[in-house]
Amino acid sequence: MHKGLMWKLQAFRNLIGRPVVIHCGYEDRPGYHGMKMAADFHVAGHYDYWRQLEMLIGVGFKGIGWYPRWHHPGWHVDVREHLLIWRRDNGNYDYFVRML
Repeated sequence: MHKGLMWKLQAFRNLIGRPVVIHCGYEDRPGYHGMKMAADFHVAGHYDYWRQLEMLIGVGFKGIGWYPRWHHPGWHVDVREHLLIWRRDNGNYDYFVRML
């Protein structure tokens, strides 16, 4: 796992003060998961999703995706170089911030 990803996940967990349940940290295919630079997770229990987003940005994640249709709605985060925030709903991607 990429050290920056690990430290940012831990910083987020410290801020939120709740268990963070990792769904995926590595996939054997091209992309950020394949490079060990991404994780998919949800926060245990109910918590304000906008506040979670604010915390994810605050700890330094650059790639942040919200997936409300997962069994446990959750996040994709990665340590790419440029900021990109999106939501995937019903197979469609809505991009909210794209700074290249």
